[in-house]
Amino acid sequence: MQGIISKAQTIGMLIALVSTIGGGFYAYGVFNNRLDVVENKKFVVNQEVDLTDVHDRIAEVKDITLTGDAEVKNLITTGNKELRKLIDAGDAINAEAIRNLGVVLETIKKDIAINSAAIEYLDAKINEIKAEMSNPMM
Repeated sequence: MQGIISKAQTIGMLIALVSTIGGGFYAYGVFNNRLDVVENKKFVVNQEVDLTDVHDRIAEVKDITLTGDAEVKNLITTGNKELRKLIDAGDAINAEAIRNLGVVLETIKKDIAINSAAIEYLDAKINEIKAEMSNPMM
């Protein structure tokens, strides 16, 4: 009886060993198939993205910003001159309105500066995406 159990254990261990080795070879084969698929895949390294529309919009916004900046400076200069005239004339109500207008114009000027910085940031992001798209490792 002891011999039969020993033989059954030996046969069982042999079957387990062969199954384990076979499973390892199977996993190795699957891994190699995956590598072969990746190696044979055609990659487009120099894929180009058409960003002309984006660049046109950025140029348009820059033009508007530059034109708006000049207009704001002109309005501030004109407003300051008018403010001096009204202050000299003693018209306190209109002077306060023009002071408020000057504050609003300064706020607009700050908003234009913020928008210019945002445009520069977006330009940098576009360049980063271009560089990322041209990276063959991605």
